[in-house]
Amino acid sequence: EGGAVSFAYEDDTTYRLPLGLFPEKCTPWGGSRLMCASPSEFTDSDYPDSWYKGIFSSNDLLWSIDITGKEARLLANPQAETGRIIDVGYIVKDSTGDSFLLLNKNDMTLWLFSPTY
Repeated sequence: EGGAVSFAYEDDTTYRLPLGLFPEKCTPWGGSRLMCASPSEFTDSDYPDSWYKGIFSSNDLLWSIDITGKEARLLANPQAETGRIIDVGYIVKDSTGDSFLLLNKNDMTLWLFSPTY
């Protein structure tokens, strides 16, 4: 009811996150921040099951999530910037913490994202 809801747990505290998120589409960024991919809204009523089954593909945006501040900041819209829809199936931070590797579930291509603040 009302769409996808996500929670984060840190130091025995539960935080409700501002977006519905999947673990595969997020990675720790430092402190209480996460880098996540998520569509702006969930339109499939069987989401997330249909996503895991490969029936539904999302059009992800890239977000900075502040767990403790309960804020989501839009960092990039890949479709607007590249003309391609990206459904992030996996995301990982590089060793410097400045860039992220994204696996596009649609065509299994690897993408590099270096956010500018």
